[in-house]
Amino acid sequence: MVKEMTPTLRSEYEKLKKKLAGSEKQDAQVRYEIGRVVAKVRGASPRYGSNAVGQLERALGLDENTLRRYELIASTWTPAQFAALLKRTNLYGRSLSWSHLDVVAAVADARKREGLLDEALREGLSVRELASRVRGRTPALVEDTNESALNRPLFSAVRVMTARAETVVQSVSIWEKSIFERLQQENSPELSESLQNAKDVYTQLRSAVDVILGRIDEGLAAADATRPR
Repeated sequence: MVKEMTPTLRSEYEKLKKKLAGSEKQDAQVRYEIGRVVAKVRGASPRYGSNAVGQLERALGLDENTLRRYELIASTWTPAQFAALLKRTNLYGRSLSWSHLDVVAAVADARKREGLLDEALREGLSVRELASRVRGRTPALVEDTNESALNRPLFSAVRVMTARAETVVQSVSIWEKSIFERLQQENSPELSESLQNAKDVYTQLRSAVDVILGRIDEGLAAADATRPR
């Protein structure tokens, strides 16, 4: 496509390409630095005063979810790793956008993240295309719809349910090791609120699991009753 351009058009294209690459790198770097500051403030709340992160949100005009995404990316890659990542370019000569990184940061497995980044750069994937691949490699806990589960043979539906549960078990194990080891290092109102919300959700999850286990026991008992003696 570029080869077909006239020399003058190609000259203008090269200028635009450099500007795009530079603006994307600068934008990503600024957001990364914001994420680092938020993580530092959240981790040393007494030093920065009460509700320090909330004050930053209001002062910067950014909502909590946005700052948490910035913080997630800043905690996913070290400054050196992030700088190296921004130096890599795709087949269009552009580095990955912040939105690309936002999508990949949600993947817990570092090797999967690196593989997805390689694909995005090698194939010039859009954010939507990259998000689709992330979804394809991160199975949901449940089927997309009730109908899709009902249309499966029963043994197959149970296998899918089990595979989704195994994914959650693996994720919880990672979270337990990566998150809760830091509890002794941090203490803030935001953390207390987040922990209480987590407790409420996981209590609901435990109740749901108890129901599932009861139904599994019923199914095993029914299967045992019909088994030839």
